[in-house]
Amino acid sequence: MIKNKLRATAALAASAAALIAGTAVLAVAPANAATTSSASVSYVSDTLKAGQSLKAGQYIRSNDGKYVFKMDAQGWASLSRGPGYNATWTTPVSKPGAVLRLQTDGNLVLIYGRTTIWKLGTSAPNANLILHNDGVLSLYNAKGVAIWNHHMILGRMGQLEALRTDNVMVSPNHVYSLKMQKTGDLQLLKSGKTVLWHSNTAGHPGSYALVQGGDLGGFAVLSSGKQTLWSAKATSHDAVLTLSNTGALSLIWGRTTVWTAK
Repeated sequence: MIKNKLRATAALAASAAALIAGTAVLAVAPANAATTSSASVSYVSDTLKAGQSLKAGQYIRSNDGKYVFKMDAQGWASLSRGPGYNATWTTPVSKPGAVLRLQTDGNLVLIYGRTTIWKLGTSAPNANLILHNDGVLSLYNAKGVAIWNHHMILGRMGQLEALRTDNVMVSPNHVYSLKMQKTGDLQLLKSGKTVLWHSNTAGHPGSYALVQGGDLGGFAVLSSGKQTLWSAKATSHDAVLTLSNTGALSLIWGRTTVWTAK
């Protein structure tokens, strides 16, 4: 079962808010970032460059040595503060023997053999993935502009992925966002301010939104005690949630839209 282990930090919230509001944080890869052109390395300072990969046991590490982003033998790519600490972010899927690769087109993917089993959905040729001293894992385009950090879910949520108050789902163009408020109300926003839709579940702090797996196949807001507060009432097997560049929030089953927020 896929577990969402994200934990909120002020730095992550500020970074995500800046991206959503269209005021993306400007940053350039540190001068001491690795310059190796190897496609597969054990340790790449704090940076994974376009074309590089991480296999089981390989990792990048923040310059101060406190945070590590590592591939393990089970095929998970996990971000943690170090040994003994829970992961603050993992890839939503895994497979033993999988390899994490930052493609030259800027898409971060998990590959098993020749099959892509997960992709981030970004497009930024010659991008860099950098792990900062504050524990933020960010993807930068060639101009040094942050286009993603691990606080964000970009455009798509799959089976059993959860949306909590410490992360946000954004459309690929960063104009629209789906945010779980601290009150327990799930809100679809434009430019981080205008509410286009909400679940009307305020009054339940600690609630989270979940793409339900198996035969449930729906999308629901659950209380901290796992009681259903709101549901999309879609029962299609293995549906996924998408947020498009037009602001459409939909449950998709194959090529069929089974629910759209209105």
